[in-house]
Amino acid sequence: MKIDVICFDWNGTLLDDLQIVFEGVKAIFSYFGKPMPPLEEYRREMGNDYLPFYRKRGIDGSRELLNRIMAEKILSLPQPRIFDDALMTISFFRERGVKTALVSLRQEKGLFADLSANKIENFFDFVRAGALNKTEVLKEMLRFFKASARGVISVGDMATDIIAAKNAGVISCGIAHGYHSKKNLVEANPDFLIEHLRELKTIAVNGS
Repeated sequence: MKIDVICFDWNGTLLDDLQIVFEGVKAIFSYFGKPMPPLEEYRREMGNDYLPFYRKRGIDGSRELLNRIMAEKILSLPQPRIFDDALMTISFFRERGVKTALVSLRQEKGLFADLSANKIENFFDFVRAGALNKTEVLKEMLRFFKASARGVISVGDMATDIIAAKNAGVISCGIAHGYHSKKNLVEANPDFLIEHLRELKTIAVNGS
C-alpha cells in the first residue's frame, strides 16, 4: 500500500493518558457520591460529548464544574507520556517521505503543551487542535497536502475517529489501546484494526 499521509489522533492514540483521565473520572464520581463504574464500562460508553455518560449515572454538575474537578485531579498526577512505540512509528513514516498529521479534539494550548513535554512538536507537517468536526478537518488536510484520499490513513482510538475517516473518504485504522473498547471499534468497521502503533509499519509494507 502506498501511503502519502498518515494522520494520528492524540489522546489515547499517541498519548497514553487513559488511566490518568480515568483517575479524573473517579474524582468526579467521588465528588458527587456516586458509585464508580468500571474502566471497561467507561470505555464502552464514553463519547466525544462526555455529559451523557455522567447524566445517565445521576451526575448533574455543569460542564465547568466537571472540567474543574477533572483538571484539578489530573494536575496532581504525573504528566502522561506517549506510548513506547509512538516515536519509532512516526519516525518510520517520516524517514520514508510520508507526511504526518495530527488532528485532535484537545484544545490548542493543552495540545501544544503535551507535544512540547513529549519533545515531538516538530514531528508533524499538519496539526489541528479543537477539531470538533474531524471529517471536515480531514478534508482540509487533504487539500493542504493535495493528497488523494486513498493514499491517506487516519489512525484513532475511538469509533468516532473511524466514522470521521470514512466520511472523509480516507483509509480508517482503529487502535484498541485507547478510550474505546475493541468492540466499539469493530462495530465502526474500520479498514484496519490494530493493537499497537508499531503494527502500522506492517500495514504500510504489506497493506494488511
